[in-house]
Amino acid sequence: RGPTSSTQVGRSVQPPALPRHSPPTKAPPQICYPGSATEMDREAKKEGFRKYLESSGVLDTLTKALVALYEENDKPSSAVEFVQQKLGGPSISDYEKLKAEKLDLQLKYNELLETHKETSRQVNMLSCLQNTPNAIKEYRLCNATLPIYMGVSVSASNAYLDIIKL
Repeated sequence: RGPTSSTQVGRSVQPPALPRHSPPTKAPPQICYPGSATEMDREAKKEGFRKYLESSGVLDTLTKALVALYEENDKPSSAVEFVQQKLGGPSISDYEKLKAEKLDLQLKYNELLETHKETSRQVNMLSCLQNTPNAIKEYRLCNATLPIYMGVSVSASNAYLDIIKL
């Protein structure tokens, strides 16, 4: 037969080259023979799920929506949107409007929250200032030093100075 090593008469034997990007291989399908335990388990699961859909009313609801679509003289351009409306969901345009409204409300909420924080800070500062004598003191709030001069407070807020009369 000749030499059995990887080199035969001066030639090397190399394995065939694999493609660089081979598609992922799927697991072979499970073979179910009629009457086998696996086939009976699968059928039992299907039957149980069908009974669940029927008892919960899903089948009736879907059937009514599909019958309404079938009986529609002027077929809608989007069958999915038609079925969604029949099932009680918002239309795509209504959904987009609701999304835009939610975004606007979120922006307003964020603005109001910032205003509330600033107002709370000012109320806190003023309540602390009421309890101090009119002597020169320093009040520290949010890492800002606010000197108090004879009943007049200088408040540093938003990169400008406000003079608040006590």
